[in-house]
Amino acid sequence: MQRLTAFLPVMGLQLSARLMYHEALIVEPGKELKDLMQPVVEPLYATLNLNTRLFQNALNGVDDGVAQERPGQANNIAFLTLHVIDARYYMARMLGLEDAQNPFADVTEDVRSVDDLGEIPSLAELMFAWQEVSDLLASRLEEIGPEPLEAESPHKFPIDRGDVLGGLAFLLAHESQHIGQIGLLRRIHGLSAMQWN
Repeated sequence: MQRLTAFLPVMGLQLSARLMYHEALIVEPGKELKDLMQPVVEPLYATLNLNTRLFQNALNGVDDGVAQERPGQANNIAFLTLHVIDARYYMARMLGLEDAQNPFADVTEDVRSVDDLGEIPSLAELMFAWQEVSDLLASRLEEIGPEPLEAESPHKFPIDRGDVLGGLAFLLAHESQHIGQIGLLRRIHGLSAMQWN
């Protein structure tokens, strides 16, 4: 589908007209760009925003000491937090946001398990990066067209479709799993259950 964006000067203002090959999208008064989101993206967008909130809730009340404490042979909260953030930056680049570079790439490079991890950034630093990449992803999904989603995924994920849309669906399921693990670990450390609201 081809898209043309034309800027029409009207009384000193600019009116953005989005024209599409298969269909014309008209922005009605009171509607926002996200109201014109690709229908196939809408449930993934909702999941992204849900996970953004649940990730923050899962870490609410967790300090750096608790985050780095490792119960038995399980991953610790700090490792899972770093891993999920790294995956979100990958997701952003997969969706065409090439400037979205993980600020902790030097920490996560060649790390396959918590045993490989050296010095871990503070939770405050990690949460700042989480919000940054989450905002970028939400904005991207609000305006992305079909072509990037139909492109071949740069990585083969264990899901029954090999395009970027399939990769996005897998990565959101992947982070949901890890957010659940963080929620369980916080209970193991004696903290209250993760809130859903």
